Amino acid sequence: MFKRLSVDLSRATLSNWVLKSAELLQPFYDRLHALLILQKILQADETTLNVIRDGRETKSKSYMWLHQSGGHESEHPIVLYDYQSTRAGAHAESFLRAFSGHLQVDGYAGYHALPSDDCILVGCMAHARRKFKASILVMRCSKA
Repeated sequence: MFKRLSVDLSRATLSNWVLKSAELLQPFYDRLHALLILQKILQADETTLNVIRDGRETKSKSYMWLHQSGGHESEHPIVLYDYQSTRAGAHAESFLRAFSGHLQVDGYAGYHALPSDDCILVGCMAHARRKFKASILVMRCSKA
């Protein structure tokens, strides 16, 4: 958008704007987090990303953890991201410490750090469906 307006901004400037905006929005994020953990059904997942400057080697993996209200909460859905430098289950436990309900996740064992009395893990069928579709495709190809 800035290029279309002939405004030349460096990536560093844009990155700094994002960081400053995040600082200003922290109270809003904290409030959404408080509302999120009051839900009875949540979904969570994590994915890798490369962070260039966080004090570690350039190619080190970092993780963005996604937490969202379940699909039943369509009027005011909440989606929050939580950056962490590792995939340790302690991050899920820390973020969802006060959560009590059903948590839909894939099979990653890191979510087992959550207290099982309060948090009931339920599976994500997307992974099973992908494997099922792949095996059907292999069967079709082998018959041809």
